[in-house]
Amino acid sequence: MKSLEQALWLGVARKTTQKWESKVGIETTTKGTGIYSTIDADLLDVDLSSRWTHSEPLGRQRPVEFLEGAGWTECQVLTNLSLPGSPGLIAINSFQHVAVTYDKASGIARLFHNGQVVKEQYLGTVTPQTSYDLYMGYRPSGTASGNRFYGLMDEVSLYNRALKPAEILSIFEAGATGKCSAPKFGRGLYSRVWLEGGEQVVRVSITGVPTPTLQWYFNGQPISGATNATLSIASVKATDGGVYTVAASNAVGQAISRPILVFVSNVASARYPGIGLAATAATASQIEYRPLVGAEGGWSVLTNVVLSGNADVFIDFTSTNAAQRFYRATGVNRLSLGLYNTWEWNEPVGTRYQVECIDIGSGSTNWQVLTNLTLATSPYLFIDYEATNAVQRFYRATPQP
Repeated sequence: MKSLEQALWLGVARKTTQKWESKVGIETTTKGTGIYSTIDADLLDVDLSSRWTHSEPLGRQRPVEFLEGAGWTECQVLTNLSLPGSPGLIAINSFQHVAVTYDKASGIARLFHNGQVVKEQYLGTVTPQTSYDLYMGYRPSGTASGNRFYGLMDEVSLYNRALKPAEILSIFEAGATGKCSAPKFGRGLYSRVWLEGGEQVVRVSITGVPTPTLQWYFNGQPISGATNATLSIASVKATDGGVYTVAASNAVGQAISRPILVFVSNVASARYPGIGLAATAATASQIEYRPLVGAEGGWSVLTNVVLSGNADVFIDFTSTNAAQRFYRATGVNRLSLGLYNTWEWNEPVGTRYQVECIDIGSGSTNWQVLTNLTLATSPYLFIDYEATNAVQRFYRATPQP
């Protein structure tokens, strides 16, 4: 025996003296008398699934054949998994769904018709030979060469695993939609802030069969050349702020992504822990800290301060993450801790700015004026005391005359 082939025998209808008889099955045969189906040699599980119809008695016509070189390989008959004597199972002149699965691990083969198991049999371990061409509905050589399948086949598919019965049923129940699906966007589309001058890349997740075509839009206008799942901007400008959307379409349908609201900031703010001190004005206090982890050696002195009023805030610029430090202070009635957004200007004294902010995640859709200020020193350190723990607050500053 040169090799052992697995064959798929689909919808062979013939007329007897009394009635139409239909057969659907898996079989291995000798000298190519069956319908052969192959898969990639390294795959363990197979499923051949197709929706097909025939318009007249097929006789010996075979919708799928496997040709090995110049002729058919001699094979021993392994098994016969067919459904003889079931009139009307395979209908004439109508599409129906036929699927065969073989799970190499269990050795079980199943035959499905219109989503239902009509035959199940143990085949043992079978390794299909996959070195040659696979023909769908055509016999290229040998006996009856040039013959074609008298009917239609749609969405013939080979899988790299044995589909579950529920999966095959879902394919059948899809009806005329078949295995195609309309475009659908995944998660990950949300409002965001870009830093002016920086590079930005936005990606969308999209599914659909056939593969959808894409088009990005900015404020309702198509972006030239932006027709894939990734939108790249090499250097962000203030004018890049606005609403971005993606349109997807295929033969089944179309979809529009949820709007991506983009704000452009020209301020690279940093977040530092601030220690709030409440006591009588002019109170002297020593602030100490201890790491959250690795606290060997106890408390360390951070600084000594004198309160300028009944309440004051000291920003710890030596730590960028308050979650990694504990703090304590002497001589105060109350101590609190928060995270504050800060940044530094290196502009001439007297330069005036209008500072605006946006809180992403709060539902805000517009920049809000935070303050107008004149730089009293250079460099000038700005601290947003109104935004304690505002993790998603971003800023932009506009020079004023």
